[in-house]
Amino acid sequence: MVLNFGDVDPIVCYPGRLNQVFLCLMDNAIQAIEDQGQIEISTWRDGEELCVRIRDSGVGIPEENLDMIFQPGFTTKGGGHWHRLGVIDLLSDRSRPPRKD
Repeated sequence: MVLNFGDVDPIVCYPGRLNQVFLCLMDNAIQAIEDQGQIEISTWRDGEELCVRIRDSGVGIPEENLDMIFQPGFTTKGGGHWHRLGVIDLLSDRSRPPRKD
């Protein structure tokens, strides 16, 4: 595990939802690594945005699936894994707390 945490300020969010997103991404990264490998987590600021990257040394996504990975209901894992697709919904605009301007 490689951690590259930048100097970022706290954000307004729903922590439980972000926890679920990160858990799903980490679970997928672990499953993508066949034997031994590396997972890297990086955070940084880009203007007003907080950026998070989770990268693994796993096998990657087959090219024929790349256009479908963000479509609701798409999975290559068979039955019982539909909950991971909720990541898209968890990251949608309606999942953000209202701004207090």
